[in-house]
Amino acid sequence: MGMELQKGVEIYNTLSLSGLHNLDAIFDSIANVSISQDQRDLLIAVRGLTKTARDQRNTLAHGIWGISLRIQDSLLLMSPKDYLRIGSDMQWKIERAIVDGIKHGKDWPEYEEMFPDQPIEEKIFVYRQNDFLVIMENINTAYHAWRHFYGNYILDSLAV
Repeated sequence: MGMELQKGVEIYNTLSLSGLHNLDAIFDSIANVSISQDQRDLLIAVRGLTKTARDQRNTLAHGIWGISLRIQDSLLLMSPKDYLRIGSDMQWKIERAIVDGIKHGKDWPEYEEMFPDQPIEEKIFVYRQNDFLVIMENINTAYHAWRHFYGNYILDSLAV
């Protein structure tokens, strides 16, 4: 059984690196034939811890970062999706304002006039030192949970 489990883990890692998106189902299938129900229950709990840490890490790693002189000791974060959507909308409106100004001699509009529907503050997250400490603790907790699970259950199964 130990060798079969090791093969399953290797298959999962290979598929993971290939970019497949339905890895949870593959992972569950491997677990269902490789470990006991008690171990699967523990695995579900460990994966729950991992999901929180993974989601937080992905947000940090893929976000668009900035700073503000008005909000001291913080970093600002916006999702790339929001950044692109808002940025392209703003660019189009600015180009329209330039064309209107040239064609019709209009004054440059105020920000609120150009972007009344852009609640940009709702799309920006503020991170302070304590937020990063909490995220680091979540990652550390997930790491130790996996280490405990692997060391106490998987390695024992491989030794059999």
